[in-house]
Amino acid sequence: MGDMQALQDSIQANGLLQPIGVDKDRRLVFGGRRLAACKALGLVTIEAKVVDCDALIAENDENEVRKAFTVSERVAIAAAVAERLKGRQLANLKQNRVGNISGSEAQGETRDLAAAKAGLGSGKTLEAAQAVVANGVPELVAAMDAGKVTIHSAKEIASMPTEEQLSVNYEDKKAVSNAVSRVRNRRFDKKQKDKKYAALPEVAAEVASQKPATPPKGDIQRLYETGSSMSAL
Repeated sequence: MGDMQALQDSIQANGLLQPIGVDKDRRLVFGGRRLAACKALGLVTIEAKVVDCDALIAENDENEVRKAFTVSERVAIAAAVAERLKGRQLANLKQNRVGNISGSEAQGETRDLAAAKAGLGSGKTLEAAQAVVANGVPELVAAMDAGKVTIHSAKEIASMPTEEQLSVNYEDKKAVSNAVSRVRNRRFDKKQKDKKYAALPEVAAEVASQKPATPPKGDIQRLYETGSSMSAL
């Protein structure tokens, strides 16, 4: 669930800014963290959107039903669509293609189609948005939903520690850009460091093969102890 206390504090101070989503049978589609936070605060009723997930699968209804959804809502909708598509998509792939199809390939096809149906374009964009929803602080998710931070920039920032995410001013484009640059620079530095240390064992082995190893001092002392073969010397 992530940092629930921060979300509870936000709802208590500002109210529920984004309603949860349920289907026609009142089953939760998106907003699980918001629902849990509201329950923890003792709220009896909250606003909810009724979402027709089956309509999202129909091409003719796609644009009409999804135009008002935020990115985080689309992530949840994509998950619901993917669940409904799993069986039929795998069957279609097997029917329309020659030979066997792997589970990972079917999963990739389903993910991409679910992303498109939910209005996220591609499976990679969906994965980036999922990472933000899973690891981002509420302020970052809200900034992404409001279009103040792009999905892929938000994914970079979501990899930061919670305290660092909270320190970013998401109203300031320069502050957001600087945060993204810090993450990318750290990743580059880590790759360089890993590359450097990965070579160390090979260097050590090469040096060892060229220079005879010197016995530890303790071993030399034991050779000359009384009773040893070298003690007479």
